[in-house]
Amino acid sequence: MTPKGSSKSTVHPNPQDRPGRPPEGRPPVARRENSTRLGFRTLWSAATASAFGSGLIVSALPLLAAGITRNPLAISGLSAAQGLPWLLVGLPAGVLVDRFDRRRLIRLANVARAVLLALAVLAIARDAIGIFALYGLAALLGAGETVQVGATTALLPSIVPAEELPRANGMLATSQMLGEQTFGPVLGGLLFGAASAVPFAADGLFFVGSALMLSPASGSRVSSPGSGTDAPPTAPLRRSARAALAWFLGQPALELMVATIAAMAFSQSMVLGVLVLFALRCLHIARAGYGVLLAVGAAGSVASGAGAKTVMRRLGPAGTVLVAGAVAGTAYLALSTVSSAALAGISLFAEGAAVMTGNVASNVVRQSLIPGDMLGRVGNVTRMFIWGAVPLGALAGGAVASAWGLRVPLVLAGGLQLLTVAVAARPLRRLLGSRLATEAQKQER
Repeated sequence: MTPKGSSKSTVHPNPQDRPGRPPEGRPPVARRENSTRLGFRTLWSAATASAFGSGLIVSALPLLAAGITRNPLAISGLSAAQGLPWLLVGLPAGVLVDRFDRRRLIRLANVARAVLLALAVLAIARDAIGIFALYGLAALLGAGETVQVGATTALLPSIVPAEELPRANGMLATSQMLGEQTFGPVLGGLLFGAASAVPFAADGLFFVGSALMLSPASGSRVSSPGSGTDAPPTAPLRRSARAALAWFLGQPALELMVATIAAMAFSQSMVLGVLVLFALRCLHIARAGYGVLLAVGAAGSVASGAGAKTVMRRLGPAGTVLVAGAVAGTAYLALSTVSSAALAGISLFAEGAAVMTGNVASNVVRQSLIPGDMLGRVGNVTRMFIWGAVPLGALAGGAVASAWGLRVPLVLAGGLQLLTVAVAARPLRRLLGSRLATEAQKQER
């Protein structure tokens, strides 16, 4: 499950930084409602545009790679390349998110990715791109994602009241799934059939549109990071990074949750790394139909997005993550046995619903436990471990498929996922429940 935290302070140690807290000199209720509505709408629209653009190449990138090579390990290298930036630049990107204007960082990341895609379009049109160039493209796009996702997630608690975080996270996650895994892949597959460069060009246009939505001329008001007491804006990058890592390593509940989700991300990436070859060879799906298969799976994510808040209320955050992991693991095992696209779609639908629900719970926990002035850094520390498991899982899945066949990674992924849930169930419920209860008591005071 992905992909995709001061011990002495509450989520927002500065009262003026708390979600929904009105600045001096404005009517409290009217100012809060207007700021929340305007800020979140702008942020959500920009994130949705980015997601729809990225979705175009979710199907187009592996299809382009499959036209170059049919080696499962080489294909899985794409997933590895996309996850690698979280290991290499995730923490430095988080430091930048806490140091500079977060809206501007999202804008710059999207413009940089648009330029990169424009260069890729030229190379594809000239038939001058190979598998290693695709690895580089995937890695650089992933590097931009570390900034965009980190800044977007860190902005959310400053523009949305704490009680609305589950709903806001659900909306963002739903639009992400609609864009990256539903409509985007379907359209990307169709556009790829027309001309392989078209989905990449369209993705660049979506990134440009997202950047324009967050431009100063848009009139949006989204917060910049507050000044942290642990590492002021003028502190060296290394000191800021060390402070974030030290805080995270002093939070056993958060550490265990991140380790649990990282193990689930490893399992999921074993499946996703070889899914395109599994669909083409074992399910005999046409290339254009691969995007449709992804969309069917993502429909489960969309269906569960609105209900994630209800599930969390009934099961609690820890219970939600664990149940979601068990459902996804069972879906991987079921997927390994099917030979029809319809049954594969049902398995992926269930997996998508589980992953979406678990991701919403995970985001809410992190936003609740991590201080507001460290959300960028510590948030990216958690993603560094979670997304860092993606390249390892993808390469493991590719190696296993090369040696024993395309179904074996799915079986191993399902078994590992269920084992992770069994091992983590009791300690995660105990540690996370205690930590969240402590934070709730602090906020009541």
